Amino acid sequence: MLTSKPVRCPFPNVEDLLLLPPETPLSGISAYCDHILTRAYDLCWHLKAERGLVGDKSKVDSSVRSHRGSDQRS
Repeated sequence: MLTSKPVRCPFPNVEDLLLLPPETPLSGISAYCDHILTRAYDLCWHLKAERGLVGDKSKVDSSVRSHRGSDQRS
């Protein structure tokens, strides 16, 4: 059975994953997020609900896939 490898939320290093640039630059934020996710969908939802940021689905999918390794699919 294929199981999903957990992925940590990359916040504040998420600017490349967003549809639009954030209203406030994230570069000055030093606190990292400890939220653990198993699906790209969950990361998009988490960014929107917790940070008010809208992720680009294809970029988030690609990022999560690359963090898991090329042998697993979401």
